[in-house]
Amino acid sequence: MFNLQKPFAVNSITVFILVTIFFQTVYSQKAVADLPLFNHCWFYPTESANNIEIASDNDSFLYLSLSDGKLISIDSKTGEKYWETELIGNIISSPLTDPENIFIITNSSGSPNSRENLPDSSNTLHCLSKSTGIILWQHRLSTTGKVFLYNSENFITLINANGDAFSIAKNDGRLGWKTRLGTQISALPFKKKNEIILGTADQRVTILSLVSGKSIGSFEISMPAKVIIEDTTGSSLIIGNKKGILWSLNKKKKTRNWSFRFGAEISSLTLTAQGLLVSSLDNFVYLMSEKSGKIIWKSRLPGRIAAQPQLGNNYFIITSVDESEALVIELSSGRLVNKIVLGEENFFTGESTQTKSLFVYNTKKGILGFAQAGGCGKLVK
Repeated sequence: MFNLQKPFAVNSITVFILVTIFFQTVYSQKAVADLPLFNHCWFYPTESANNIEIASDNDSFLYLSLSDGKLISIDSKTGEKYWETELIGNIISSPLTDPENIFIITNSSGSPNSRENLPDSSNTLHCLSKSTGIILWQHRLSTTGKVFLYNSENFITLINANGDAFSIAKNDGRLGWKTRLGTQISALPFKKKNEIILGTADQRVTILSLVSGKSIGSFEISMPAKVIIEDTTGSSLIIGNKKGILWSLNKKKKTRNWSFRFGAEISSLTLTAQGLLVSSLDNFVYLMSEKSGKIIWKSRLPGRIAAQPQLGNNYFIITSVDESEALVIELSSGRLVNKIVLGEENFFTGESTQTKSLFVYNTKKGILGFAQAGGCGKLVK
């Protein structure tokens, strides 16, 4: 690739040849500081990029799910397709991987590729081999709507938007425990070890055991949570609501440690070594102390933040909806230190993931994999 952080010393013909060879897309960096530098690793073109969700086994493969029922495995080192499986129905969950298998949920309602006489809005959990894409077993679910999947040792836990939670055995699809919360989920469930933390529409935060499905903690709050994480000590929950109020809740005392109000709804929370990274729908990203709630710095983005920030070595990468630039921002200062720029008529569409070696982003024209300079196929520190 050509690097715009070095002096421009090639003529227009050479640039044209380089761009043409480069997968019919342009990937470059704009000079802002000395580092970090990035290498383009691969580009996987697809016409359905807006519908893709990405999962990783943090080792060799990425799994792309398209809403029309296609599940694709690609080599994370080369970006080449390994296998493709077409499932019956529309995919309604992100793929979930364990060491041997991959799990995903489809819905049969209105599916053009459904060849069975299934009930309206019927959900099916599929277990596939990671190495071949062959379906090992399927389990018809009684639940409908969006479903979240989470790993535990021998079971997977499923939670739907209506507050139904249950476990299914990985080896044969046998139903385990089942818990009904009786209210809708208001925040993306947060998993830590063998627990899952849920915000619900009845203004509560509940902690469920993934082993038994039983509640091991419950907290009343003043407004339904939109985002939840646990702090690095495990002693407090950090909760944000629709009005942009963020607070730290002591789990033992059930009291607030601190609170802060942002200019708009909070879209994501990320724990870093330097503090709590907060993305807001006011188009700002903030670093704050998770201990005191004080703002360390804030940085404005050109548009609405598209996906959760991805962390590197004292920097993070963040994108805005329909923008062609990914911003590389220094964690300690909030200073812009680089930009990763897509080519003409291409932009970031939201979904992203991070593996041991790669930053992987969804774009209008396909999936882009890149790493810190020299890092393709190696560990990103």
